[in-house]
Amino acid sequence: MKTPADSGHPPPGSGQANRHSESGYSLIEVVVSLAILALTATIVVPNAVDMVSRFQAQADLRSIIDQIQNQRERAISTGQARIIGLPESDVSVSGIDLPKGWRLEFLSPLSFSQAGVCQGDGLTIITQAGSRHYYSLDARTCRLEGQ
Repeated sequence: MKTPADSGHPPPGSGQANRHSESGYSLIEVVVSLAILALTATIVVPNAVDMVSRFQAQADLRSIIDQIQNQRERAISTGQARIIGLPESDVSVSGIDLPKGWRLEFLSPLSFSQAGVCQGDGLTIITQAGSRHYYSLDARTCRLEGQ
C-alpha cells in the first residue's frame, strides 16, 4: 500500500507545495532595484559626460600645442620661416586649426626659422568655455611649456 510519501507529492500542510509558485522576484523587489539603478544613473551619467568633455578639451589643447610646435619642422622642411601670431590678433592663425570658439592670444609673434631657431614669448590658449592656458616658448627646444 502506498503512503503519501511514496506518491512523490508532499504531504498536505508541509509548505512545499507553495514553494514553486513563490519562486522569482516580488514586485516590490523589482521596483526597489529599478529605483536604485535610476539613482545610480543620475549620479554616474552626468559625471561621465563631464569626463568626456574634459578629455575632449584636453585633446583639443594638445592638438593646438602640437600644431604650433610642428611649425619648426615645417620651416625646416620647406626652407621658409614660419611666423604665427600677432599681439593684437586672437581670431585666426594661419596653419593652425582651432576648434570652434577657441582663440589664441600672443604676447609677441612666434617665429620659426628654416635653420630651426625659434623666438617668441608665448601665448595664451582660450577654450570655448573661456578657460585660459598660458604657454611659454622654450627657445632651446622650440617646445611650448605650460605655466
